[in-house]
Amino acid sequence: MALLSAVQCPQGGGKTTLTTALQKLFTLERLECVSLSIDDFYLTRREQEALARAFPENPLLESRGNPGTHDISLALQTLDQLVTAPRTKEESTIAVPRYDKSAYQGRGDRASPESWQSYERPVDVVFLEGWCLGFRPLELHHRSVEMDPVSLRNLMQVDRFLAQDFCRLYPLLDAFIVIALDGPNLAESLQTVYQWRLEAEQQMRAAGRPAMTDEQVYAFVDKFMPAYRAYLSDLYWSPPLTGDASRELRVGIDRTRAPTRRFPWS
Repeated sequence: MALLSAVQCPQGGGKTTLTTALQKLFTLERLECVSLSIDDFYLTRREQEALARAFPENPLLESRGNPGTHDISLALQTLDQLVTAPRTKEESTIAVPRYDKSAYQGRGDRASPESWQSYERPVDVVFLEGWCLGFRPLELHHRSVEMDPVSLRNLMQVDRFLAQDFCRLYPLLDAFIVIALDGPNLAESLQTVYQWRLEAEQQMRAAGRPAMTDEQVYAFVDKFMPAYRAYLSDLYWSPPLTGDASRELRVGIDRTRAPTRRFPWS
């Protein structure tokens, strides 16, 4: 069985950079390592449009991002195949889904299977990174969530998807790394997410790749903010998600992405 570790951090904080570095280190140890993103399991464009039609008044579900916009069954199937040894020679190769965020003028769609990356099984380590990994349903929190009634109503539908579907990923995890926003307060720290996303889009634009305007960036990140405000504090200070503190690491970073301190339970 391969070890499966999740990596959580808000957008732009360094999840992909960290998992890429860890993957290279494991390769030096002659271990087979695979890195995935929860983004790879977003719904197809057609499925996302159907979801938006089902909840026409909820902007949190009109485009990819929040729990409810992922194909968790596909994620579970893929992860199970990656962490278990193949039973036959025919099963030794697995193609992993990829998501094309540039499709449909940036609205995105699952990439065609021909472009999925293939891996040889068995593997030793699997990393799954994502901005909302570790978020727990509000009913499990010990802290109140202060939010205007409309935002809270919209978030509650996301919360139901989180409880009923997204959380099915957590029992699979062997380890968990949390890169936490560490500042004077969470509200101030969350403003850094906008800046990180702006920087990423500006770099894409400078490289000649399609990118969002600054106004589009703010509108895009706005759809993630209710979940950040509702779930991050609980994630940072709650008992270990895996049930074992020795298998989890929670490290704070500042706005420059420099490490600051280790959080409790790590």
